[in-house]
Amino acid sequence: MKILMPIDGSNSSKNAMIRSLERGLLTGNDVHVFVAIPDKITGRGYHINPDVIEHVDESFEKHAKQTLEEAKGIFKRYNVEVTTDCAKGDAAKEILEYADKIKADLIIMGNRGLGAFSKTLLGSVSSKVLSQAKSSVLIVKEGE
Repeated sequence: MKILMPIDGSNSSKNAMIRSLERGLLTGNDVHVFVAIPDKITGRGYHINPDVIEHVDESFEKHAKQTLEEAKGIFKRYNVEVTTDCAKGDAAKEILEYADKIKADLIIMGNRGLGAFSKTLLGSVSSKVLSQAKSSVLIVKEGE
């Protein structure tokens, strides 16, 4: 089975990884760990210095690489091989496109990401993926 696990470095995505590994859901499967990197920042009507935008872009990319390296370490401890990848763009859109690209049978993800309102509702990314994915989606809640 091909399993896509989108992560963003949040506690919720780490929880989804660890719970899935502890329960043996990933063992023996073709697991792909994926990070969507925001492709641009906007000041919504304000001028933003291009140097600031470049710095933020570099920070996003650095965070993505660190997140994937941390995930590789976690998977290694459980002796599960993974393929890692990342793409720039809208998180939900990139996750859905990557799932289609690899023909994922299952997407496993946390219910909240790093967004500003993540503590109040099911994250907009997980909600979009859940409603638009062609494959099955398992949303792992924190504390499960």
